[in-house]
Amino acid sequence: MSDSEYRRLKRDSNFARADRDLTKACNEAKEALSPEEFAEFRKSQRQWIAKDRGLRARTFMSEGYSRVEAYTRATIERTEGIRARIEVVNAGIFDVREIENAYYDNGNGSYLHLSLYNYSDMIFEVSFSGQGGKLTLEGRYDYDNKSMSASDGDLNAELLFDDPDNVNVRVNGAFRRAFSVNADGKYKRHYGK
Repeated sequence: MSDSEYRRLKRDSNFARADRDLTKACNEAKEALSPEEFAEFRKSQRQWIAKDRGLRARTFMSEGYSRVEAYTRATIERTEGIRARIEVVNAGIFDVREIENAYYDNGNGSYLHLSLYNYSDMIFEVSFSGQGGKLTLEGRYDYDNKSMSASDGDLNAELLFDDPDNVNVRVNGAFRRAFSVNADGKYKRHYGK
């Protein structure tokens, strides 16, 4: 989005309000986050402004929203994501980034890798591997329950975190039939992989 287009969008009262709320949320993040976390946040915010905002707005436009409505929705969504992050920090819950690119082992030949790819929606790629087999699911992290539900079609796994280093996994029957190793049980984190 060019500067002139941004100024045109700000003439819309809904977009202008969403933009002000986003600025307030960014200021709140500066107060809530450590200097290191805020530096990382600023980097992600610049990425969102430069690229991700437009991509998200295009998705909304493909669903029938006007340009100004799409950019307003994308801005509101970003603001909600920032405020959700601040709530997590203030509540003292472990930051979901602590499990990003984490590797776990259940001691029975099953390995788990978690890769965060959509921070605002807390969506992870959840990969199980063992004995030459691999299954990859998509999971959404739930802060309230310290858990993640992951699925791909009829394959389902539930992950319940004791802390960032320990996770209990329960899979459904379809998963058990598709995977060569028993994936159920307690997994411990491996560092340095």
